[in-house]
Amino acid sequence: MFAKTARQGLVEAGIVLIAAAVLCAVAGGAHMLALSRAEGEICGLAPGGLPHCAACSASLLLFVAGLAALALARPRAPAQRVRAR
Repeated sequence: MFAKTARQGLVEAGIVLIAAAVLCAVAGGAHMLALSRAEGEICGLAPGGLPHCAACSASLLLFVAGLAALALARPRAPAQRVRAR
């Protein structure tokens, strides 16, 4: 088994989360296209109209979670000393 650091695990998790966000966005786009052809409106567009489906919301949340994981995996800059005057 390969030994992984926490940083490598976070990078892999971030990539997987962003890939899942893309898949959800594609599914949400297909759903919006099907609704626009059947109902004549896109979900979430008109006030009081059709609400957004779960794929629309999940794609945004997965993308933000993936960015957060990648941000946590970024190496930190070394602390700099500040000279007192």
